[in-house]
Amino acid sequence: MSCSKPAVVSISSMVASMATIKEMCSFFPMASAGLNMLTLCATEEFRKDEILFAVLYPGWVRTDMGGEGVSLTESVEGLLSVMDSLAEKQTGVFLDYEGKVMPW
Repeated sequence: MSCSKPAVVSISSMVASMATIKEMCSFFPMASAGLNMLTLCATEEFRKDEILFAVLYPGWVRTDMGGEGVSLTESVEGLLSVMDSLAEKQTGVFLDYEGKVMPW
């Protein structure tokens, strides 16, 4: 990564976004939402220790179970590229596999 400090990077779901709760209530994934909240809280708790926290969304990945999203290879390569480009000033960020900011 482009920062020399410790970092915690998690993978989450777009439907776990706090900003989309009204649209997602019927199938809201509590575990991912909890991870997102934990990340936001940890960002503030450990800011003084200069630990970077980020949540990444891998995109809708095409699998045998269905979906016409991105290939697994494209998703993983994108996630690795995003992780490599993370900077200290981005702590507490929620990004997709292309580096686009996701709504919390």
